[in-house]
Amino acid sequence: MCAICHRLVNGHLKATLTKDSEALDGIAVSGLRVTGENMALDEAASGFFPLFGSSSFADLIGPLFYKKYPDGMTIGLRVCERHLNSRGTVHGGLLSAVADIALGYNAAGLPTRLTPLVTAGQTIAITGFAREGDWLEFHVDVHKRGKQLVFATCFATSNDVSILRASGIYSIVGKEIPYLDS
Repeated sequence: MCAICHRLVNGHLKATLTKDSEALDGIAVSGLRVTGENMALDEAASGFFPLFGSSSFADLIGPLFYKKYPDGMTIGLRVCERHLNSRGTVHGGLLSAVADIALGYNAAGLPTRLTPLVTAGQTIAITGFAREGDWLEFHVDVHKRGKQLVFATCFATSNDVSILRASGIYSIVGKEIPYLDS
């Protein structure tokens, strides 16, 4: 297990509530921000912050990181040993799960608003691979936001080389609310 995964599993991180514009806790609107001496931000690429507490599943497959932009966010992940398949490359199921998380955050409208939604469909094409220690980024383009459905595409890179293309369809299940940063 890599050092950052070990720290997350053993609960050495301190969480504090804040309205810091650089803090984001995923779907919750509380503004959870992870701080503490044990969090090695050098595990993430420059400009990325820990994405912690968004869901138990995201915490399980992470650690995940995020970088906000005016029109959305990019999700990042440093590949650890536990993310690998038996051939020593990142597992396709992990790529699919993180793509779904990245698509979902952007389809929901973060960082400016929050629309409750669920995944209605997803297609994945894995076009490359990543190994332990590689930095992955999941970039999303939202194509159409209707009254009932949102359509988006995700492109993942490993050290700036394309490794995945995913398309997602998301069903809106609640009313949109402003996010803290808006």
